[in-house]
Amino acid sequence: MTITRYPSGSSGIQPTIPVADNYVNASSVASTWYTLTNVTNGKGILSRISAFSTATSNLSLQITITVDGTAYTITQSEANNARGFVHGASTNDSSKNIDFWCNVYFSTSLKIEVRQTEGTKILHASSDYSLS
Repeated sequence: MTITRYPSGSSGIQPTIPVADNYVNASSVASTWYTLTNVTNGKGILSRISAFSTATSNLSLQITITVDGTAYTITQSEANNARGFVHGASTNDSSKNIDFWCNVYFSTSLKIEVRQTEGTKILHASSDYSLS
């Protein structure tokens, strides 16, 4: 995946409106994409995406980020407890989520979709971005 990063001020994007999107689904269906964020006419910067599922591990979590019409899908190649912050009451829950901190600029559109690939499970997701 290649994402263009601009030094401060060179992209013409000066984000000033912070936005946080949250998605909660108590019974998400395996391999079904759910829309977390959908900016159809705006520019800004994406700073964070998190996802959590009650599936066996974060291997079943997938995130697709579509930036200005180009889609990138993020998957885990191995279960990794360090990939996310602990979610919930059990320390075992840290293996069931993903946190991505990023600086991804978008000029016209941003869409973020999430899914889990393991039965019917709880699925939570959130994103933080700023619009200009």
